[in-house]
Amino acid sequence: MGRSVGRRSPWHAARVPWLVSDARVLASAEIAEDRAARRRGLLHRDSMEGALVLRPCRWVHTIGMRFPVDVAYLDADGVVVKTIQMH
Repeated sequence: MGRSVGRRSPWHAARVPWLVSDARVLASAEIAEDRAARRRGLLHRDSMEGALVLRPCRWVHTIGMRFPVDVAYLDADGVVVKTIQMH
């Protein structure tokens, strides 16, 4: 079962991207596309509803995290190739 991350359409900036599996919406997705947003990540948050997409991203750490996170590694097409839980 492949999962992919929906992408924003350039003509409709308010559109919410979704994490989907077999045409079923699993969660909304917040995309951290610039360097500052990726660096900030989930710091100073007590929880997260949905998914945070770090694009591009070479590694993930949990220093300063207040909650465990599930990490999904995606291929170039947005299909999940590996998942792990980090504490």
